Amino acid sequence: MAGRLVVFDVRRGRLFIGNGEELIKLIDADGGSRTAPAQPANGGDSSTNTTRINGHRTSVRDFARRFVSRKLYERIAILFYYAHRIDGRSTLTSRDLSDWFGLCGFKIPVRMDKALDNMMRQRHIVERTGPGQWSLTATGESVALDLLEPVATNGNNQ
Repeated sequence: MAGRLVVFDVRRGRLFIGNGEELIKLIDADGGSRTAPAQPANGGDSSTNTTRINGHRTSVRDFARRFVSRKLYERIAILFYYAHRIDGRSTLTSRDLSDWFGLCGFKIPVRMDKALDNMMRQRHIVERTGPGQWSLTATGESVALDLLEPVATNGNNQ
């Protein structure tokens, strides 16, 4: 008999119960009860999750859609910003980022790990925080905020 796993996601205000692979989300932050399958406890792919921005649900794809025509370093900064500020993840791996690039419709670099290494040396927008782990630097956050500011300004005028 396999034991039940109970996972409390305090940061996002969620409770999961399951066997580690198929967890059921019981309580959401807004107090609503749910019985739909949820994200695995082992930190599975969060690219399909939706997150609230200004009270509206949005996915990484919807968030990044406006930045398809931007330069590589700008797209990387935007996705790391989403991961850190909106999705609550302080680090990403090159595989996570490659998956998100594909999900968002961005052209995926042949070697994402090399692209991140170049962004660290040339632009200083990311830093290596451990084996295979990357995080956004203050410079990278500034790049993302500079890109997001015109979007927020235009959104308020409409």
